[in-house]
Amino acid sequence: MSHSRGGLVGELLGRGQLIDQDGEARPPFDSTDFGLFDDPKYKAELKDLKELGALLAEKRINFSRFVRVACPARGTSLMRGRLDRWLNLILDTARPSSRLANSETRSAVSN
Repeated sequence: MSHSRGGLVGELLGRGQLIDQDGEARPPFDSTDFGLFDDPKYKAELKDLKELGALLAEKRINFSRFVRVACPARGTSLMRGRLDRWLNLILDTARPSSRLANSETRSAVSN
């Protein structure tokens, strides 16, 4: 079981266990994955991805079950900005509705 960014690590380890339809081991990354890094500005990242793929294929870390809990598999856009701003916005938006709910509940109970 993994939580948060540990899920990303688990996803990578899972890629090291990929098999084809014949049950044979297949590379962790393929041309589709590498194609995402075609732009020359991603040359270093592509090199790193190929090295990671080779390492995962070599190690073949084995596990039978994997559970992700709150894994930011699509990225962490909130963390790129200022998380405090997002939390303040959420809390500021929630406060009036909770006050209203509390006052309505209070008046309903007291009547």
